Amino acid sequence: MKILGIESTAHTFSCSICEYSNGKYAILSNEFKKYPSSKEGYIPRKLVEFHEQNYEEILLTSLKKSNTKFNELKAITYARGPGMGHTLHFGYRVAKSISDKLNIPLIGVAHSLAHVEISNYLGKLKDPLVVYVSGGNTQLMIKEKNNYRILGETLDIGIGNLLHTAGRIIETNPTDAIGLMTFSQEHVTKSKGTPEILELPFTIKGMNFNFTGLQSALEKKVSEGKHSKNLLAYSLQETALSILCEGIERAITLTGKKEFTICGGNARNKKLIEMCEEIAKIHDVKFYACPFEYCGDQAGMIAFLGAKYYNSKFTPESNEPNQDVRLENEVIPK
Repeated sequence: MKILGIESTAHTFSCSICEYSNGKYAILSNEFKKYPSSKEGYIPRKLVEFHEQNYEEILLTSLKKSNTKFNELKAITYARGPGMGHTLHFGYRVAKSISDKLNIPLIGVAHSLAHVEISNYLGKLKDPLVVYVSGGNTQLMIKEKNNYRILGETLDIGIGNLLHTAGRIIETNPTDAIGLMTFSQEHVTKSKGTPEILELPFTIKGMNFNFTGLQSALEKKVSEGKHSKNLLAYSLQETALSILCEGIERAITLTGKKEFTICGGNARNKKLIEMCEEIAKIHDVKFYACPFEYCGDQAGMIAFLGAKYYNSKFTPESNEPNQDVRLENEVIPK
């Protein structure tokens, strides 16, 4: 059984084929193209134009690499939200047109739930604390029956949004979270002994986070012109990740979970992985970082979740795009 997955929640258009055979899921292809980062950020109209120019090539390459023909597909699944309205609707149109043409089911899935489920499956995790870190979301959650319960989350912007914006504010190269991580590491490398760090707001309420104050403080530091880009990058990233890790430790202590995982685009942050490994040692728990190839926006996780829904014969209440999808409202497929 083969399922085609389509991802277009923001800057990336992706297609993937997931096969279910002998009780196991296998992602046969996972093709994508990402709109390049720039100082202007991501403009919805330009993202859709980029997707329109590239979707056909990505789709056909995904089918070719997986050795799949259209008539072999059992269903089409796409990320219906959360995300940017313009790009979500573009992905929906592509998915629905293929579904209608082949007369096979269309399954709209939650992008956020796909991040969580692919990490749990690949890590063979039974009942973990899940740390979901992406551009638009920062959430701590545990499973309760057929849904996830949110223990804590950002009350303003996601940590990925913060790190990405900080890269633009500081003017790292590239001007995003990856550039910020690189500049931060350069500061550590250049330092003799303990790296210097600037004092920035450290805000956490229970297990809920606030990051906009941190961003405002960074903007003020940059405007002062007193500090190097490397120091600014290090101070911002170190403070933001420390806030997140404080929440993780509180959640582990509260729930007593013996395993935890990080997933989402910012789960690729090497410093965050190091900090989580240290948390695992301190609390004597298992830690699993989702593999890099399934952290960012890509359709492999979408196809996988869609295949699970198809196998469980569960149909989501709506297949329409929805920017405001809440993960805790999504049913976990068996």
